[in-house]
Amino acid sequence: MTAPRQIFLDFLQAALWNRPADTSHWIKPVDWDCVYELAKAQELRGILIDAVLDLPDEWLPEKRWYESKLDRLMQTAQTFALHQTVSSELLQRLATCGIHAQLMKGVTLAKLYPRPQYRTSGDIDLYIGREHYSKAVDLLCQWANTQTTDVVKDNKHTSLYYKEIEVEVHRITEYFSVPIYNRRWQRWTQESLSSCMTEEFPLRYNVVFLFQHIWHHFCIYGIGLRQFCDWALFLHHHVSDIDRAQLKADLKRIGLFTQWQVFGCIAVHTLGLPAQEFPFYDARHQSKAERLLEQIFADGNFGKASSWISDKPHNYLLRKLHSVRHWCKRLAIVWRFSPLYATFTALDYLMFGVEVIYNDLKNRQ
Repeated sequence: MTAPRQIFLDFLQAALWNRPADTSHWIKPVDWDCVYELAKAQELRGILIDAVLDLPDEWLPEKRWYESKLDRLMQTAQTFALHQTVSSELLQRLATCGIHAQLMKGVTLAKLYPRPQYRTSGDIDLYIGREHYSKAVDLLCQWANTQTTDVVKDNKHTSLYYKEIEVEVHRITEYFSVPIYNRRWQRWTQESLSSCMTEEFPLRYNVVFLFQHIWHHFCIYGIGLRQFCDWALFLHHHVSDIDRAQLKADLKRIGLFTQWQVFGCIAVHTLGLPAQEFPFYDARHQSKAERLLEQIFADGNFGKASSWISDKPHNYLLRKLHSVRHWCKRLAIVWRFSPLYATFTALDYLMFGVEVIYNDLKNRQ
């Protein structure tokens, strides 16, 4: 019997590069439920089901199995269509109010897939910038009939629901735990986006931002293969337009060049991106990338496959100790890829934890 993970990855490559799945090395029986659960943990069910339906008859699962998954496929396509409609609507409504917004990440990347409608949609991210941020949040709350006191805010963005879709309104695109890198990033963001009137980020900025988003979530909760798929397809579509010398300088300026090479081995060896299409591919990082892949499967999409949140104790003190234990384990993982980022992320966690405890105590008084 072929390992379910290998079959899942074969389907993933087939879906990304619009070709039939390679079944030449498969051995029956196939544990279809396990393959599906792997796709579910990585938020890749839509493209998996679509790829399964392209199998030759001798490899198709039982009819009742794939028929039971067709509702998920239709739901994925419907959600995709709604995201496209809502994102266009919000850009137009904000523009009418004198606010230029730019689409970030997923909603701009779905179009790169051979069948965009089967890419699982997450939320809609809108970059506003600092100047019009408060006004944009107030407007969206008004349009969504939501009180500004009921939305989720942090120093990076505000999250709310508009027509049942989560929308994140960004004041800044990203925050770096390493202060010098954060200053460089915020300055570069201002230089790149303040006068940019396109609906998407400029290529030079976007190619770094997409990887930084992967790295950021890897450092915190974990990141899934869906974001790696987005990244690989973005590089594939823009390979001839990327200034590699400039990209190398940009990555080194924020301390992410080596991490780019390690994570890139996932794009090449796991997802099938041609090595020549990945800037600065270095096979010497493959052993480290294999450990990274194991972590990706353990974490799932944005760390949701991990049980650390659902396993939190009810007791306040035990719950805090449980969180500390989790973050220590996470930082140990990050340390293998960047001691510098792990150190400053630890300081961020510490300050955030102290702030949370202080607010909890204050609210109890």
